[in-house]
This record gives sequence, C-alpha cells and structure tokens, in this order.
Amino acid sequence: MPLKTYRLSDLLTLKYGKNQSNVESKEGLYPIYGTGGIIGQATEYLYDKPSILIGRKGSIEKVRYVDKPFWSVDTTFYSIINDKIVDPYFLFCLLTRVDLSQFDEGTSIPSLRTETLYKMELKLPDIETQITIASFIKLLDQYRQLLESINDNLFKILESEYNIIADEYPKEIELSSLCHIIKDKRSSNGLTINNYYSTENILPNKAGVVSATSLPLDGKVTHCIEGDVLISNIRPYFKKIHYCDRISGCSADVLCFRSKEEGYSPYLYSILRSDDFFDYVVAGSKGTKMPRGDKEHIIQYMIPNPPKDVLNSFNTTAKSILSIISNNCKINLQLVCMRDYLIPKLMSGEIDVSTIELPTKYSFICLRQSI
Repeated sequence: MPLKTYRLSDLLTLKYGKNQSNVESKEGLYPIYGTGGIIGQATEYLYDKPSILIGRKGSIEKVRYVDKPFWSVDTTFYSIINDKIVDPYFLFCLLTRVDLSQFDEGTSIPSLRTETLYKMELKLPDIETQITIASFIKLLDQYRQLLESINDNLFKILESEYNIIADEYPKEIELSSLCHIIKDKRSSNGLTINNYYSTENILPNKAGVVSATSLPLDGKVTHCIEGDVLISNIRPYFKKIHYCDRISGCSADVLCFRSKEEGYSPYLYSILRSDDFFDYVVAGSKGTKMPRGDKEHIIQYMIPNPPKDVLNSFNTTAKSILSIISNNCKINLQLVCMRDYLIPKLMSGEIDVSTIELPTKYSFICLRQSI
C-alpha cells in the first residue's frame, strides 16, 4: 500500500477553544470539553463538524474525536479537518499513536504550540483506503460503546432494585452483621493472583473495568477472593468500587469487604455503591490532606434488614446482572487490545484491507438489537 507523507498543517487547522462562562448551563444541549474531557454543558456550540481535540495546556497527551456539535475551552485546540485529503476518524486513530509529550514546550505546565504541531509529519494511504480502515476501527469502537451503554443501564437497574429494598425496610442492623473488612496482609513475593488493585486503577462505579498492574516486588497486599467488594479508602476516591470475580490482591489504600454469608456479596456491593453510604464515609473520614475512611465508623453503618426470601431473590437477580457486566467488561478489554494491535498494522499497510467487507447501517442495527 503506497503511503504519502504530509505535514499536520496539510491535514487540519488548529483553532483555540474559548472561555465557556457565557454559554455554560445545566440545561445546555452541547458538551463542553476541557483537557480532561467533558466538564459541563453549553447553550451554544463552537463547532459542529467532525473534529479532533488536543489539549493545549495541562493534559496534552489525550486526543479526542468529536462528531457532534460541541464547545471547547481555551486550554484546548479543536480542529478543522481537510477531509479532501484525510478521513477525520483515520487521522484521530493515527494521532492516538503519537506521543504528544515530545512536543511539550511548557516550563511549569505542559504546553503545545500550533507552529510546532504543524511540523509533525504523518504518512497516509489514499483517501479510499483511509475510509475503509477508519470505518472498520469505528465499528470496534461502536461495539465497545454499545457494551458500555448496556453496562450503564444494568447498573441503573441494580441501583433501582436496591433502592426498593432501602425504601421499604428500615435500617436497623449494622454493616458488621453482613460483612467484615479483610485485614489479611500477605507478602507479595510468590503470591499468584489475576489482578492487583490500587486506588489508581479502580475506576468509579465500573465493576471489572480495571487495568491489571504488577504486584509490588516486596510488600504487603490484601488477598481477595471471588465475591469480595473493594473500595478506595482515600478521599475524593471513595466512590471507586470493584466487585471481584476472581482471586485478586489490593493495596493498603483499598478496603476489602467480605460477606459473612455465601451468596450475599451482590447485596453487599449494592450497599457500598449507594450514595447514602458514600456520604456516610465522607462524614466520618479522618485527616486533612488525604482524608481516609475510618474503618470502625464504616462498619457501624446501618443497613436495611429485609426478610431472607427478599434478600435471596435480590441476590439472584443482582448476581446475574453483575455477571453480565463483568463479561461485557472482559470483551471490552479484549476489543481495546485488538484495536491497539490492529491500528499500526492497518495504517502501515501490513494488513491488506482490500478484502474487508463492512456491514451496512441496517446490519449494524441488527447487531445492536441482537445483543
């Protein structure tokens, strides 16, 4: 596949974002993007065509693709893309492979300049090949987004089911009657586990969506089993929570809760995920710079006390929901790995795309309905 070299200035025009103070509103229809992602809603949009957003100051390493009307703040660049030469999504995928920190010209705060970015050289195939590659990668990304949307809705169903119990039955027993906090610290040397969780890699309210990291070479870790519930114990990360579906380990900054009765872990997870529990932990936290939840205070949290048949019914449903969420997350992680593996090979021409058959819009709708 022949490739032609272009400068970034041939492919797009970088534009400065603008201050959002005059357009920001909770009732706004358009997302406001900062360097870290969406930070609010706007009543007006700054640009309404496919665009690539690049952090100008601060978080400069993250590139975003937006194909709906948006507003971006003045610490970001948005772009007007020359779609006669380059497919916008293809260019986005290509730029995700570039380490933008190499163009940093800031002193105390990372900063990028248009003049420097414009000199970046990129190799592109012909526009038809770009469109084919971009469309294929976009399908993978749409599938991931679909699974994330399914999980978000399943979490809402789980929360709704728990709220029915919380509203109907009085809080008359302590959390300690349902579970205990594991203090089983073991040496990491020789410990075989699937994943190691710290405050940094437990994502908020997304069971199973975590990055596996290496165990500390020589330290103490908590040994976690299937059904344990992990929460970060450092404010403002108290809402980071994970439902273990396999043997794992966690750091000292993560609390591991274990149900005293087999099969009640889903109910425990729902309690610890509730806003009311979060507020309780925050209210009892200790410390100034890095407040931590007080374990004795936490375990005294009052929880609903429904009859066993109600609890058994809830746990059966909740366990199925959490299993589906976990499976979806595993597929998503596999899709991310597949995407990262394919992008450089597709874009370099190592993989021939001439035989790729892309589904029609109708067939993709059928795929969405079948999942």
